[in-house]
Amino acid sequence: MSAQLPFHARFAGLDWSADVPLDQFDPAMQGASGAIAIRQQLAPSLTDPIRKVGRATIFAAGVRFDCDDEVCFEMRGGATVGWVPGPGWTGRLPVSFFSSVAAITLAWRGILPLHASTVVLHGKAWLIAGTPGAGKSTLAAELLGAGARLLADDL
Repeated sequence: MSAQLPFHARFAGLDWSADVPLDQFDPAMQGASGAIAIRQQLAPSLTDPIRKVGRATIFAAGVRFDCDDEVCFEMRGGATVGWVPGPGWTGRLPVSFFSSVAAITLAWRGILPLHASTVVLHGKAWLIAGTPGAGKSTLAAELLGAGARLLADDL
C-alpha cells in the first residue's frame, strides 16, 4: 500500500484500515496493517458491467454498490474497497457499508456472512437468524434487557 491509512479496526477476524473512521467495527491498534484497505478514489473505475442485483452491479473485476447519492463503493478481490463521495456525502461511512459492503467483501474472501443478531447469555453465544422483519433485533433487544450482552447485530 502506498500511503498509511489512519483508521484501523477488526471485524470478522480481519484487520481493516481506512481513510475514514470505521466506527461500527471494533477498534484495533493504531499502526496495524490492514488485510482490507478502504480508501477514497476520484471516480468509479469498474467498467463493462455483467449484471445488476439490487443496488449492486457485478463486473469481471469487482462489485460496485451504490448508496443513493451519498457514496459509491467498489470492491476488488476481497482486499480493497474504494469509495467515491456523492452530493449527499455526510463525511462518515453509512450503515450499508458496515452491513452490505462488508458482507460482499467477506463473501469474496470465502467467509460466509449471516444476516442475524448474536447475543451472549449465560456464557454462550446465541445466533438469532431469520428473514427480514422477523424480529431478530427486537428479540436481541429483549434479551439485552434480561442481562444478555450484544455480540453483533445485523451481520
